[in-house]
Amino acid sequence: MLAHARLADATAPPRPYSHTTAMTTISFIGSGNIGGTVARLSVAAGYDVVLSNSRGPQTLTDLVQELGPRARRLPRPRRRQRAS
Repeated sequence: MLAHARLADATAPPRPYSHTTAMTTISFIGSGNIGGTVARLSVAAGYDVVLSNSRGPQTLTDLVQELGPRARRLPRPRRRQRAS
């Protein structure tokens, strides 16, 4: 784990994109054995990754720090309030 790794989330400004560059971000729903492994391989291949899971963004902290600046996590979606 890198001590100096920056913890990013989906509210961070997007990376620059132009029509001459290919999209290089892969999103994962699930960060268990398979999702975590594919995310590691994706970062090693030069892709940016966005991670999400059912347990909430706080459980992704270690994995995002391990993956470094190419990884970020999605925040938990806000719950809609019921109309009264």
